[in-house]
Amino acid sequence: MMLLAGCTAGRTIRMEQVRNFAPDRPQQLLFLDLLITREGAAGPEMVQIINAVAAEGLCRECGQAAFHGGYRLLCTYQYSDGRPPVTETYEHPLLRTVELFDPDGSLDRRPVSAREGHLSLRIQYDRSLTRVELFSQTPDRGPHRIHSIRIKP
Repeated sequence: MMLLAGCTAGRTIRMEQVRNFAPDRPQQLLFLDLLITREGAAGPEMVQIINAVAAEGLCRECGQAAFHGGYRLLCTYQYSDGRPPVTETYEHPLLRTVELFDPDGSLDRRPVSAREGHLSLRIQYDRSLTRVELFSQTPDRGPHRIHSIRIKP
């Protein structure tokens, strides 16, 4: 397992150790690359932070990700300044529904699963961001938390 510099066992990110982070920069983006794995078709999802990079900028599309399929990952951003949590929805990288043509020519939807997948998050960073929580949701099971990342300035 690769442990990213600035992370404690993959659960805490210390911003001063994130590549390209500048504490005096007023507008910054935090890019998180996550590896999501599981053993077997019904095993629990495991999450590792494989990369974290900061960049100057303002996120125009943050908070607008919307995926409406049955297999999803929900990313909830928690803040310490009293603002409500923000949740974005992504296609689950391990569980997907694909459309396939049957031999008779009809279109059929089937679930497909994988043991490994990646998720890249683009987050507008500010000092009030304290936590990123990841939830897995499937048609037969409501959202359940699979990982929580603490963000420290």
